[in-house]
This record gives sequence, C-alpha cells and structure tokens, in this order.
Amino acid sequence: MKHLLVASILGCTSLAGAAETDLTARVTAGAQVDSNPTRDTLPNPAPDIGITALGTVGVEHRANRLGVKARYDLGGQQFLFDRSVQTLVQSLEASVAFEIVPALSVTADGSAKDRRGADHPYSDLNGGVRLSLDLDPHGSVFVRAGAERFIFREDPPAGFQFSFATIDVSGGAQYRFDRHHLLRFQLGYEPRRYNSRAMSGPTTSVPNQGRRDSVLAAVAAYSYRGPFQLTLSYGYDGEDSNSFGESVYRHRVTLLLGVHLPWSVTLLGQANYQNASYPGDVYLSDQVSLLQDDETTNSVSAKVSRPLSRRLDLELRGAFYDAALPRNRLHYQRWVAGAGLTFRWP
Repeated sequence: MKHLLVASILGCTSLAGAAETDLTARVTAGAQVDSNPTRDTLPNPAPDIGITALGTVGVEHRANRLGVKARYDLGGQQFLFDRSVQTLVQSLEASVAFEIVPALSVTADGSAKDRRGADHPYSDLNGGVRLSLDLDPHGSVFVRAGAERFIFREDPPAGFQFSFATIDVSGGAQYRFDRHHLLRFQLGYEPRRYNSRAMSGPTTSVPNQGRRDSVLAAVAAYSYRGPFQLTLSYGYDGEDSNSFGESVYRHRVTLLLGVHLPWSVTLLGQANYQNASYPGDVYLSDQVSLLQDDETTNSVSAKVSRPLSRRLDLELRGAFYDAALPRNRLHYQRWVAGAGLTFRWP
C-alpha cells in the first residue's frame, strides 16, 4: 500500500517536468537498561533490559515548482524479564508543496501515528494546509489550518475519556540574520471536543455537557549554527477545560546542543525544564501526561555517535526523566542507558 502511494505521487509529479528523487533509509538496533519500563509512579519500580529496533524510509521528489516528501517509521521494543511490556510504534508523514510564485508556496501535509503495547497505546491522525510567504532572503511567515483526531486505546473508561477531535490553526515567522543566527516564533490554537462528559468539582457543578478544552500554544526559539549547533527555546502550553481537574498551564525551556568532538565523535544533548500549574492544585489526566515520549517531563539526555564505516555508526545513549504528578503527590522518575548500531543508506 505504501509503495503504491509513493509510486502514484511520483508518477503525478513527473508530469511537471524535469525531476529529481532522493531515497534514504536508516536502521537502528540496540539494547538499553531502563529503570522504570512500565513508567510507573509507584516507588522502586523493577528495572529491565529492553531490546529496541527502529527503521526509517524516506523519499523526496522535486519537479520544477512541485515538491513531495514522505517518511515511514517502524519501531519496537521488547523487555527481557517482563515479556508483557512491549511497544510497537509506526508513523507515516507526507507533504506536497507547490510554489505559486517565487515567494509564495502552499503545502498540504498529513501524518498518522499508531502506538500499540502495554505503554499507553494510541492513534493520532493529523492533516492540514499551510501557506508560506518569503518576505525577503532572510525572513518568512506562514499560516496553517488543519484537523486532528486523537484516539487513546486504553480500555474504557480511560480510552473513551481522553480521546478527542479538534481543528487547529497556527501561524509563525522566522528571521535569519546570517548563516549563523536564526529566530523563530509560532502560535497555535485548538478547540478540542472530547468523547467524555465534563466533570463537576467538589464545590462546582457543570451542566450535563461534553468536555470542551481550549488549547493555546506558543514557541519562541533562537538557533546558532557554527563550530557547534545550539537551539534555545521557550514554549507555553495552556489548556483550559470545562471539566474539573483537566486544566493545566505549562512553561517549558529546552536547550539542544550538537558538537563535533575529536576522533570523529559527535555529541548531541538535550535538556528540558518544565514548570506546570494547575487550578486548584488538581490535575486528573496524569494517565496521559507521559504519552509523547516523555515530552511533559523534566529531562536530560545525550547521544554520542562515531562512524565505524561509511554507512555504519556506533551510538551510546543516556537519559533521565523526572515529573511531579499532583493528583497523587508522587514523583515519576526514570533513567535509561544503552548502546546500538545504525546503518544508513545511501
């Protein structure tokens, strides 16, 4: 099915004139020690050893004013001691961009992600249209409108309670001062409609109506590219809900660093600090606070890689995650350390 889709897209774009196509592939396999494989908030979870594999295939096609990109990822993890803790994740992303005039382009994009296993299974579908305008050689702006459907696949009532549909609108701008320095800003809004009913609080009551959330997100980032690469960003994510205990306001600072070390070694590091506040000091959605690969936690991670040949790399990874969950006053902590090999083509 995926091969037929890519072939059809490439066949259509070839009508636009001279074309170029790039195909890439990457396969990573390794093992890691995980101090909290079930991502439990209880103290003293049992550590385990996970075997991981991830494969990626990408295609990029350019034909005059038309460009097509597609990427498919398939990854899985199986733990040695607790065989019930396993995860299978696959995702597909695709976009078609058309240059209307030299400074104006329109892009249709879509993505689908599906996660199965013991660790918070879900499906996430997203698609939209983006209009981009280059103001000058240094600056550009964009606006985007789309829709999303998120399905949490845990057994009821959790799966029903946290599934939602939404439209999303966003816009942003970026300015490149020179080849070293870049500033970027983005603002987005989502009015989410959940499957579940809004819940009343101990001292408040709501009519018998569906849960409705308003989500406002903003990101401001600075990037430097030179002898090393660095990105420092601030993000705000505010979710106002008519359901008791579901509102949250998050402030997040992220630092990304990449540097080349002696002996052809590359170091990539990331640090995240998050400050969250909850109306009434209550938050009832901690079940899904760890969904998107620990994005809602404080964390520090690093990866060191060194090529063994033109297409084969050795990688060492480590990470630490920490989060406070106000619903039960417990701390979530997890650390991982592992090694793997990555094969790249071409």
